[in-house]
Amino acid sequence: MKHYRLFSAYLSLGMLLCLWSAGCGGKGLPKDGQAGSVTGKVTNAGVPLEVSVPRVTVEVVFSKDEGAGKQADPNDVYRAQVKEDGTFQLSRAGKGIPAGRYRIGVHHWSYTPQKEAVKGEKGPAKKSPSFVAGKGEDLLRGKFDESTSPIVREVSEKERVIDIDLSKPQG
Repeated sequence: MKHYRLFSAYLSLGMLLCLWSAGCGGKGLPKDGQAGSVTGKVTNAGVPLEVSVPRVTVEVVFSKDEGAGKQADPNDVYRAQVKEDGTFQLSRAGKGIPAGRYRIGVHHWSYTPQKEAVKGEKGPAKKSPSFVAGKGEDLLRGKFDESTSPIVREVSEKERVIDIDLSKPQG
């Protein structure tokens, strides 16, 4: 009887490990055709673009390159905010980024503060600055918009680091 309980415990543990390793929630190693997360650095002549959140931000956009005149499926577009040192990490909620050819957009957003009323403890409402996402000016003037950008890179299952220097868009 003692050996039966021990065997039963090992069997239950084995079944649990088997189910767990089969995949819980889509996390783990990327599936075939996926490159996992993509990291890199965005610079201009080797210098990171200015970032001072919330007034100035940099966004990188990877859009699956479907060829001239064809727009990428919205499910094949990946966005990331660039940090002050120029680095970024691109991924989508536990899923890898599919391998393939991507047209890469870079936006250098400058936001003008909007005045909005803030209630004070005493007296009339005061104005304080607020920044509205998506209402900024692209300091690159759309030169690197993801639909027309000259920056095209291949993401493979092995190559997950994509560095971009705007002074040399072809690489």
